[in-house]
Amino acid sequence: MKYNFFKLCAVAFLAIAAAATTGQANADIIFFTTDDPNTGGASTGGLLDTGTNIDTDLPFTVAVVESPSLFLTVDSASSFDPANTVVNASGATFGLNSPTPAGGSENASRFDVDAAESLTFSFSQDVTILNADFNSFTDPETFSFGGVTITEPELDANNIFTFASGGLVVPANTGIFLEAGGPAGSSVGLISIEIASAVPEPTSFALLGFGGVMMMARRRRSC
Repeated sequence: MKYNFFKLCAVAFLAIAAAATTGQANADIIFFTTDDPNTGGASTGGLLDTGTNIDTDLPFTVAVVESPSLFLTVDSASSFDPANTVVNASGATFGLNSPTPAGGSENASRFDVDAAESLTFSFSQDVTILNADFNSFTDPETFSFGGVTITEPELDANNIFTFASGGLVVPANTGIFLEAGGPAGSSVGLISIEIASAVPEPTSFALLGFGGVMMMARRRRSC
């Protein structure tokens, strides 16, 4: 009887663990702090703050309020002049704000080719990136996103790129590399991404399952 009791307890705890990690939720992560120029939707505030110096203030981590228990970390960034480059999300799009070589073109809230701007970020949990929303993206510009090279003709009418095969799967704490490409003067802005991530089920359901198994164990012990 003791064996059965402890076996049931083990099953109960495994059920709680499973309940704590099952379920999927989609979240739109908006990086900038103003209205979306593509869809007209208003943002309640960007995820990333402007003015974070890439040479001294990285890495930094922020909570993703749209997805419980998920955190985003800006791990590293690079540019022509790292000491004077900051993460910038204060305009209509997200990018880096940095100086450029003489004669180069710079947009404070995009990823600029002339300034050799790039950035790597990661999530605290496994996520699947479903799509990415861009602005100021014109052919023949390209954008490297986590190893996927995106071209302007692949965007839909709202400048949204949808990743193939159900999305770009990114394991926890794995860097996602961002960089614009194309001819001199090219710059691409990122507005938002949509992700699917694991979310915990309500604790009450897990406790209810545990209580039911414990009642079964008590009955068995009394038999």
